[in-house]
Amino acid sequence: MAFANFVEITFKGPIDKADDAIEKMMGLGFVQAQEPCSKSELIAWREAFPGLTREEENAIVLQETRKLRGLTQKQLSELTDIPKKHISEMENRKRMIDKQSAKRFAQALGVKHQVFL
Repeated sequence: MAFANFVEITFKGPIDKADDAIEKMMGLGFVQAQEPCSKSELIAWREAFPGLTREEENAIVLQETRKLRGLTQKQLSELTDIPKKHISEMENRKRMIDKQSAKRFAQALGVKHQVFL
């Protein structure tokens, strides 16, 4: 199979969510790679999604990190004392993630706060 205009993506996450992740990726048109792409065929993920703004990236990171931890917005709200409505607005790019919120998310989700900024 030729790989022109294709991207290979590698993820790490909870083993019990692997089948769900594969199913969702296949629903987007991805296929399971039989062998790794050569380095000449690889590109950085930001090149694969060139139109994303920093705010969009931050919103995606928040939402996907929350989901990887198996948390609902309500549960994350309870862990961070950030209103669920604000979390929803942040994930939907209607509210910016400020440094204080990023630090609360980082503590609750077990990541560095810089990933949200």
